[in-house]
Amino acid sequence: DANDPMGVSEEFVDSVWLGCNGAVYMTNRVFSPTAYVSVSFPALINETMKVLDWGITQNQYHVYLNSLNAYYSLFIPTNNALLEYVDPVSYGKNRTQLYRFHYDATKKENDRVWASVWNYDPETGEIGDSLRKETNHDVIVNRLRDILDTHIVIGNVEDGHEYYRTKGGTELRVKNVKDGANGMTVEGSYQANEGTPIPVSFIYDQTKGGNGKTYILEDQPILGTRKTVRDILAEHEEFSKFLELIS
Repeated sequence: DANDPMGVSEEFVDSVWLGCNGAVYMTNRVFSPTAYVSVSFPALINETMKVLDWGITQNQYHVYLNSLNAYYSLFIPTNNALLEYVDPVSYGKNRTQLYRFHYDATKKENDRVWASVWNYDPETGEIGDSLRKETNHDVIVNRLRDILDTHIVIGNVEDGHEYYRTKGGTELRVKNVKDGANGMTVEGSYQANEGTPIPVSFIYDQTKGGNGKTYILEDQPILGTRKTVRDILAEHEEFSKFLELIS
């Protein structure tokens, strides 16, 4: 599976039969499929994570996440958390927009996830008018790819540092690791700027025979900031001369 080693050694083989086209080995233990020991496994089996699981399949990220040659830290927002995705594409528009993803198992495979799109005020957190029902497959898959790239870290986020680079090139801030589930928090640049860290509600340890750990987020997904470098400089008096130079 995925061309990864099965980990079969001599002590696991009880008997061998030779056939005309190969060998049959009887083993004394079960060797799990890669999908069952990878960091994406919780999304595969959990009904509350079906939106992201669908996104993993549609973007073919299961091939990437099933690799046992790397160590991943995967943050999985639940279906409930994905009702609070602030669309980064809308940062350049007059009104910021909120995507609320929904999963419908009765639909054909390619149509199972859609989103309701709403006006959103990031200053107050108020959700405004409903704009449309987004069913365009390419748009939905694109947004879920953005979410995946922001929620995958190649490496161990419990190695003692505070900031980590995601697959998509953004930064995460991870705190209170030693407190474990319901104590550990993660922040994207949006959460860091707004002072709203996301609690990790559950941790799946897939390190034994697998490729890392999975961290479940129930409140909201990790988001990128809506502030530019210039916006940040303008908030700090000590950078005022440099800001004048830029202007």
